[in-house]
Amino acid sequence: MKKNKQNFINPSLYLITEKDIPKALECLKDAFKNDPLWLEVFKNSPDPDKSRSAFFMCPLLYGIKYGKVYATSDKLEGIAIWLSDKYANMTIWRMFRCGALPYGMKMDKQAMKKLAIVSKQIGHDRKKLMRGKSYIYLMIIGISSSLHGKGHYCCWRSAGRCIERTGWSSHRI
Repeated sequence: MKKNKQNFINPSLYLITEKDIPKALECLKDAFKNDPLWLEVFKNSPDPDKSRSAFFMCPLLYGIKYGKVYATSDKLEGIAIWLSDKYANMTIWRMFRCGALPYGMKMDKQAMKKLAIVSKQIGHDRKKLMRGKSYIYLMIIGISSSLHGKGHYCCWRSAGRCIERTGWSSHRI
């Protein structure tokens, strides 16, 4: 596995670039395919797979532009998106600049309404808990469903310890 010098979280992780997006997208869709929250959000979608693809494409593009997107290895079995506090809020303008806005628009309206409720609460909680602090935000973490319970989360815990050693807070909801 090729190590990337830009890896500030944990040198053993693989830094995802634009060429990795299709495989990373499939990993995230698979990681959350049985998650109760996402099952509810996309329950009445005319095309749930299309909506899930559109949804997970947004944080991938945003993370590549404004943060770091890592995988457990170059096989992309697990994906995590890390952002500095400065970019933790995914604004419309930033979505436009990173190319995520068209994907957000591909989601059906019911799913968007449900996601707006979740996003609003997460944003409110993050602002309240992290007010006045510098932090690194773990936007999303997903591990392929075939690997759930098989130790792949350990590398992410290691990444969290690396962040704590930098003196930054980390925020996960």
